Amino acid sequence: MNRRLAGLLSDRFVASDPERARLRGAVRAWLTAAIGAAILLGIAHLLQQPAKLALIGVVVPLMSAVAVQDPTPAQQRITMLLLPLVAAPAAWLGAWLHDAPLAAGVVFLIVIVAGFEGRRFGPRGVALGTIAYLAYFYALLLKPDPGSGFVVAGFLVVGTTIAYGVRLLTPDRRDRVLRQQLRALRARMALLLRALLRSLDASDHQRAAARVQRQVEALNAQSLALDARLAQLAGHDDAGDAVAVLRDRLLHDELAAESLASAVAALLRRSGEQQALRAALCGLLQSVRGGTRFDADTFQAQHAHREDADLHWRLRHALHVIADEPAWALPLPSLQPARTPSATDGRAATAQRRRWFALDEPTRQAIQGAVAAAGAGIAGHFISPDHWFWAVFASFVVFTRASNVAQTLSQTWKGVLATVAGVALGLAVADAVGGHTALQLVLLYVFIAVGFYAYRGLQSLYSAMLTSMLAMLYGLLGMDASGLLVIRLQETLAGAAIALASGLVVFPVRTQDHADRESAALLRKAAQVLREAFDAAQPPPARDAVRALDRELQSLRSALGPVTETSYPAHKQKHRQRLHQLTRLAYCLRHLYRVVDEHPAELRGDAALADCARHVSDRLCEVAARLEGHEAASSPHGKPLPSQPADDDRLRLARHWLRHAGAIADAMAAEVA
Repeated sequence: MNRRLAGLLSDRFVASDPERARLRGAVRAWLTAAIGAAILLGIAHLLQQPAKLALIGVVVPLMSAVAVQDPTPAQQRITMLLLPLVAAPAAWLGAWLHDAPLAAGVVFLIVIVAGFEGRRFGPRGVALGTIAYLAYFYALLLKPDPGSGFVVAGFLVVGTTIAYGVRLLTPDRRDRVLRQQLRALRARMALLLRALLRSLDASDHQRAAARVQRQVEALNAQSLALDARLAQLAGHDDAGDAVAVLRDRLLHDELAAESLASAVAALLRRSGEQQALRAALCGLLQSVRGGTRFDADTFQAQHAHREDADLHWRLRHALHVIADEPAWALPLPSLQPARTPSATDGRAATAQRRRWFALDEPTRQAIQGAVAAAGAGIAGHFISPDHWFWAVFASFVVFTRASNVAQTLSQTWKGVLATVAGVALGLAVADAVGGHTALQLVLLYVFIAVGFYAYRGLQSLYSAMLTSMLAMLYGLLGMDASGLLVIRLQETLAGAAIALASGLVVFPVRTQDHADRESAALLRKAAQVLREAFDAAQPPPARDAVRALDRELQSLRSALGPVTETSYPAHKQKHRQRLHQLTRLAYCLRHLYRVVDEHPAELRGDAALADCARHVSDRLCEVAARLEGHEAASSPHGKPLPSQPADDDRLRLARHWLRHAGAIADAMAAEVA
């Protein structure tokens, strides 16, 4: 039992951080804070400067551990070298202006607009804008003497130098990251198998199915991220063949896992299947985790007599692929210097070409953020003239991860809940350890480690840890931690409410419009995949065509994910239904393209199958046009696929997926008509 629990926890930990980016970010933040505090506080003591000046030089570089996200280590180092050029002037301005609220507020708006506009320049622009904003904010928070601006700038230069050294000590080695991603893929596969095993005993089948679906989606996200990393290596002649094999194997494993999940779901409704399924899943789980090899051929021989040959063929094929052809068992390809991703790589190019409003995304968010910050600054002055900037901070955070109205509401709601939790925890801890300097220091570094580990993917926990960290910092500086935390809560509520109002009024992007345009993009890509599968003279390999469809689905999930969560405080069923429909459509076409790509002679030559594929493709384009607001003529009903069973397993399977895709296309056409 203990061994099983340890295996489960290990798999969850490994799968939750595929590239160890969270762990590296936490380690970098902790080391930067520890080394920076030791050196800068020592320098401050020697120079007889207040400790809070040194803290600015620690806290701002601390954020570089997660703010700098350039794709290659060389680009990260360049960004790190540029940080003092934006952090030092911003901190100097904050130190100079914090006693002049009106001027400080105007400069704050300029910094916010510049930060959002910097996003158009990619990860480096995001990092530099974030660091400039934080340097200015912490100068306002810690209120150094106006004449100490150059000292603060000097501390920031030293602090960013320390952060640069820490990053050199914890490099993103590509071979190690790739190996970690493959381990995480194996762990995610094990978690999916555990979820399938739990579904066999579940009394609430709907909840069990939701758990399985979450694992399938997480597996797809990890597989897509790993494929994107491998695609960067494909341009090297000495790595091309090995990379292609690994990408193909990766896709086969993922599709096999999806087939396994759907087959188990179908067989659960039949009596007498649970025992065989349990034995197969347990054996496969042990094989995936590195134990005894699972014998798919023995399972096939034992269950060849069962009814529904198509379903059991899919089950046996999935078991065979996962047991005998796992991607994580292949050797790593030869790794040469990374190719720098171009501006036209992947989904980003599509996002740049697609404009939903008169203003582009960075400018729209800059205007929204500036209006929200102006309103939040005014409201903050009424709450606390000395700490008005907390309201501006809360409004800024809302827009850093929101692209439409519903996402703004989701971010506001999460931010408020996280701040309430952080204030409650901070008050409790501050009261318990007040006056115990050593304990406050220990807790400060614990909150830093946990918070920065949670920065990616667990923003609510990060926000709560940030508030608790501030409670310890206030205590160490001899300030009234309890009173300041209450003010922070009030300012956060005001800033979040004003940010929400700004998102609703200032150049709003309606959630439904956002969802419709992302859905239309996915439908057009799905139609293209169908045409390429049956009509293209040289169809692209499955690893390219399927991954292009995956990127569109990932973009739709990014748009609708925050507004379909259980915690979202508004109507979500319509968005959930849309996301479910298009996920199923992508699922069907991914499997269809794979089987046609593997057996083109048999399947592309089937006239009925090709005609039906063209009809479904036209139907998808029709739905996409209506979602985009264009008039589209209804496609005539295509000739139905033959109902009699096919002798060939692949043809039967292709018909199965195409029928499901056609049913989804017809259902969506009826909805938007």
